[in-house]
Amino acid sequence: MSLQKILWICAGIATLIMGIGSGIHWLLGVALFFIAAVATVSLIVSNSEPAHGRGAIGVLAACVAVGFFFPFVLPLAYIGYVAWTRYSIASVDEGVNAAPG
Repeated sequence: MSLQKILWICAGIATLIMGIGSGIHWLLGVALFFIAAVATVSLIVSNSEPAHGRGAIGVLAACVAVGFFFPFVLPLAYIGYVAWTRYSIASVDEGVNAAPG
């Protein structure tokens, strides 16, 4: 697994942990965990990388950092994580973001 995938997954986990810590109901936290788990496992199994690599990781990390002060940003970061993960997998299936090798 590449460093970009590891950083992407760590930023997604941080987004979820901060979202749960910001006071959402535990049942919603569990549901969000399973939604993210499906997308994350799909990314790990595929040969894709996060689309636009370090730029996407930087934006998600910035959202997590801003979410520390403004918790309303965390749901957007979470939605962005899941959507961007699915986009990265779909773009490899279409040949747009194919990993070299």
